[in-house]
Amino acid sequence: MARATRTSAWTAGLLLLSVLVVSLPWPAMVAAPVAAVAALVLAILAVVRAVRARARGSVLVLPVVLVMSALAWVGLSTYPLLYLDASRAYAECTSEALTAQARRTCTTQLEKDTRARIEEFFSRAGVPTGS
Repeated sequence: MARATRTSAWTAGLLLLSVLVVSLPWPAMVAAPVAAVAALVLAILAVVRAVRARARGSVLVLPVVLVMSALAWVGLSTYPLLYLDASRAYAECTSEALTAQARRTCTTQLEKDTRARIEEFFSRAGVPTGS
């Protein structure tokens, strides 16, 4: 049971790391889905260890909740990768912007690029976008 608990703690730590990293700028944000997938693998391992140890109560419930959380977070943390090219262009644009107006132009372009990329993704998936 101690191994299952320890694995659950590592899973929670990886999920927290992924949540903290997802909002970082372009190169670092790629680490979020990697940490989320690692957390999912560890969560599944924790469930297996808890079941093998015939654990009950929170020792079994926590890893199951972590599996569901990690699975959801894998999806959410990979979402920014849909518009990774727009994020890179924005980072480059803001690093070259010398005025506040130029930064606002970069932000406007990021919004347009992001919206276009998401609409393209959903149209390929056959989901109506409403615009």
